[in-house]
Amino acid sequence: MSAEARAPCALLSACGSCPLLPLPYGEQLARKQADLAAQLAAAGLDPARLLAPPTPSPAPRHYRHTVKLVARATPGGPRLGLYAPGSHEVVDTAGCVAQSPRLNALLDALRALLRAPGAPRCYDERTREGGLRYVVARALDPLLGEEGAPGALTLTLITASGDHEELRVLSEALRARVPALRGALAHTNATPGNAIFDAAAPTAPLWGDGALTATLRTPHGPLALRASADSFSQVSPAAAALAYGAVVEALAPRPGERALDLYCGVGSIALWLARAGCEVVGVEESPSSVADARHNAALNGLEGRARFEQGLAEVALPALARAWGAGGPGGLRGGVASLNPSRRGCQPAALEALCALRPRALAYMSCHPKTLMRDLARLAALGYAPTRVGLFDLFPGTPHYEVVCALAPRAGAPRAVRVARG
Repeated sequence: MSAEARAPCALLSACGSCPLLPLPYGEQLARKQADLAAQLAAAGLDPARLLAPPTPSPAPRHYRHTVKLVARATPGGPRLGLYAPGSHEVVDTAGCVAQSPRLNALLDALRALLRAPGAPRCYDERTREGGLRYVVARALDPLLGEEGAPGALTLTLITASGDHEELRVLSEALRARVPALRGALAHTNATPGNAIFDAAAPTAPLWGDGALTATLRTPHGPLALRASADSFSQVSPAAAALAYGAVVEALAPRPGERALDLYCGVGSIALWLARAGCEVVGVEESPSSVADARHNAALNGLEGRARFEQGLAEVALPALARAWGAGGPGGLRGGVASLNPSRRGCQPAALEALCALRPRALAYMSCHPKTLMRDLARLAALGYAPTRVGLFDLFPGTPHYEVVCALAPRAGAPRAVRVARG
């Protein structure tokens, strides 16, 4: 065993976020594949028939290009890091081997500024004093790239006090030390609990641009995607792009057909489908993500083929089903649909309304195999069965992984399903 494998990270015992890190990378993948096979078998599905070989991460280390850290005041000084397992003790993650080196450098510069006299005080969870509560930093993935802006970084500072002026001064000082920092934003969250953002509060720019635009290379040509600070961004965008490509491959889109992209985010899958010639509707709960998706459609010249609706899938889909005429000559016209929900999975009403449209193919991308298996059971009852399941390693060193599942109508399944009302 190499020295790197024996001591892969000085933070490992205290942090606990990457328990598989001491294992050779091939063994990490094998363990995840075995876990997915066990999940499928427990759900009554045949892993030998369904499972594709796992897709490794393009970068097993330093893959994280989005980092969300806790800021805490301690007797030894401010800390930026993660909660230790089972506690609210913050482990400072300086030098983390999962994070992009450029993010590590940015955060080290921020740590130095927070230790300086007159710096904003980090939040104290016991006394509820201090302002800076969380830090969200993002870096452009060099495997994707952005023309004219190599190494671009953005930073969002979350404060409990609401004093954005001291954060502006802090971020300007950081900008002088880190020229690649493109923009800084501030967000006020004085709510109790562990939520990083207050959904009812806006995120305000301190200076610069809080969005990063990456160029993905697709079988249908390059696709530029902007993600704002408030929008969801995969921690490993280059690995996520491989999973998105598998979704499109599973759907095999045809020019002129309709496509649905549920939980569409900033349009990562929807615009690939539009590029293939589909007429796409994306549905997304996050207003900032919908704004980015619409911007991205225009950025790629696809606004005529893709439109995006803001709202819950279980609310928006029944209206679409009624408008398109579920089970009739309208519907998806034999088209396709993709789903990429959060760890919670899909609401039953969303799956029912989707299946009422009778797409010829479905692709479900999931970061939580347990909710995926639950939803596959629901889809089976609605007439759809998995045909292929693939593991994508977006989280090396951890037990977590992403799954892309292709589904098709079951033989003998009903041609129409009741449309959920809402």
